[in-house]
Amino acid sequence: MGTGASPNHMSLKHGATIKMRIEEIIKSLPNGFHDAELKSINLDYLEKKAVLFLDIWTGDLTSHDTGLRETYKAGILEIEKFLFFSIEAPDQRYEFPANGSVTIDLWPLDLLKDKLKGELFQSITKIIETLPKEIFSAWIYVSNWNAFIYFAASNAAFRWVD
Repeated sequence: MGTGASPNHMSLKHGATIKMRIEEIIKSLPNGFHDAELKSINLDYLEKKAVLFLDIWTGDLTSHDTGLRETYKAGILEIEKFLFFSIEAPDQRYEFPANGSVTIDLWPLDLLKDKLKGELFQSITKIIETLPKEIFSAWIYVSNWNAFIYFAASNAAFRWVD
């Protein structure tokens, strides 16, 4: 793993599945979910579980070697016991990528409320204020779509894939 944007990250051992809040998973990855490639999402509404198949950017931003800066590693993020999982429609002005993956960033929802104004700000604030304390919420920005995915859940798990 690179030392990229989060030099104080906790190390996730290869093959280990660790259950925690999304904020802890973000801190555990070398660069969080910044510029991760989302390959697919499986949603199970009966089990209230979302499984995201990703290529995580693990590159070292400080490296002079382009190969080390642009390193990606496959991982699976499981969102368990979600209260909601909402996907905005892609912006029609953006072309849907043909290669089967999209570039994302993922952050806790409360960080987004500080950047928003107007009606969307009020909606996000209402969501955050009504969630039980044991529930976390997050947003995924899909840059290829210029759209967001929002979710709230009680647990998340992450594991690296060979």
